[in-house]
Amino acid sequence: GSAVAAQHVPYRESKLTSLLQHAIGGNGYLLMLACLSPADRHWEENLSTLQYASQASNIKNTPSINLDPKDRLIQKLQGQLSAAYAYILRVT
Repeated sequence: GSAVAAQHVPYRESKLTSLLQHAIGGNGYLLMLACLSPADRHWEENLSTLQYASQASNIKNTPSINLDPKDRLIQKLQGQLSAAYAYILRVT
């Protein structure tokens, strides 16, 4: 496979990761914002948030359209019908 596919990004054991596991590893787009506190007393939590955001930014998904198998078959058959119709028009 490619270098991107060979890269493994370990998921952090946390409640947030558990809640987002289907969105993070799914086949769609995900936008994640890291909110930080300007107060000095929250520097440890800010650092943890930034580390999590850094790890999450390494996750790469390939979005795809979820189609019902019947809808996919209908699209395929419509394409074949259009091609056959165009062929008939060329031949006649």
